[in-house]
Amino acid sequence: MTSAIKESKIAATDRLRREDRWEEAQQYRDEIRKKLLADGMKRAQARDASWETMLEKYPRIADATGSEALDSDLPPEWFAAGTPDLAADFLWVYNQLGNPHVQLPPYLRKPNGTFRTTPEAAHLPC
Repeated sequence: MTSAIKESKIAATDRLRREDRWEEAQQYRDEIRKKLLADGMKRAQARDASWETMLEKYPRIADATGSEALDSDLPPEWFAAGTPDLAADFLWVYNQLGNPHVQLPPYLRKPNGTFRTTPEAAHLPC
């Protein structure tokens, strides 16, 4: 794949379905896989190569500004302010932990009043 960030198969499948291009892309991928298998490539190699070839032929669709479309179900206006400042957001959340007006969900609270800091400690799936 030519992009710097490799898209996972499930993310690519979801994206292509949202773009209404999955059926066409899947058919192309299957044709490439059959050709590679007929040329003597091993099944696992043909599978991976056919996905790579499909993703190169069906990249993300660029939006009107020329940038790649957001891979999100969130409304585009939420991103109008630009790239979020994750460090500032993290600090805001951290500073709210002691705020008595902010209640943590029960599964994050410990009986002694402190909070669980990791998904594993809270027994949450990641």
